[in-house]
Amino acid sequence: MNSMTGFGHGTCSRPPHTVDVQISSYNRKQLDTRVKMSRGFESIEKDVRALVDGAIARGAVFVNVALATDGTGAAKVEVDSELARRVHAAAAGVAAELGLPGQLTIHDLLQVPDLFVVRPPELDEATARAMVSEAVQPALKELAEMRATEGAAMLTDLRARCAGLQEMMQTIRTIGPATVERYRAKLLERVGELISGIEHDDERLHREVVVFADRCDITEELTRLDSHLEQMQTLFAATGPVGRKLDFMIQEMVREINTIGSKSQDVEIARIVVDFKTELDRIREQIQNVE
Repeated sequence: MNSMTGFGHGTCSRPPHTVDVQISSYNRKQLDTRVKMSRGFESIEKDVRALVDGAIARGAVFVNVALATDGTGAAKVEVDSELARRVHAAAAGVAAELGLPGQLTIHDLLQVPDLFVVRPPELDEATARAMVSEAVQPALKELAEMRATEGAAMLTDLRARCAGLQEMMQTIRTIGPATVERYRAKLLERVGELISGIEHDDERLHREVVVFADRCDITEELTRLDSHLEQMQTLFAATGPVGRKLDFMIQEMVREINTIGSKSQDVEIARIVVDFKTELDRIREQIQNVE
């Protein structure tokens, strides 16, 4: 079992270039991968998305790919000669018009924005593609490890909560038969008070008790709850994504326990039903983050 929450980081360095990849994931019903690439890497985004989508089945995934250059390579310096000529001409014109002494120097030109542009060594697409792939792999590995670690912790919690549900069901099974017997005794008591000294139809009372017992019978619901819990244990032991199936099982269990609550005429069973539903809500919250 894997969680949908995690983080992974990977780098690939081939001086003077370094590719840095960060991948984070969060819970979401469907797989939603979003990739942010450094300028000039747009053509590689499809490859990154394919690598991520092949490793993750469910969740919101954010991938950030950044390129850095350490400046040790052969940088290219570009000079805007036309801009330099215009600046020089403009400065000379102002000096002549106002009668100002001095001349424009190279130091002055260096202060002009965008006159000199230093561009880092270019990175060809094939090398960039290889570096990005090499950086994505360890990031995905670290992400998977974190998701598995959190998933293992969630699995321990879910198993414990399911065991608690089994205990509640066993208590309901114990209380259930006594409910019918108490109803029978109460019915006889009330009839006895109403028709004291008068003969009454025991067969009719018996039928009334049978109808009540049938109306309150929750055997089928408990059997289906047992089946759902067994299927959940099977899913707990499965490999691969199980979040959607577990969510469906919880929905079915809510339906069954609601039916038990509506049929029950016992205060103690009604209390257990409330506790059971509360625990199911907690389980559902956990399952929302299961891949």
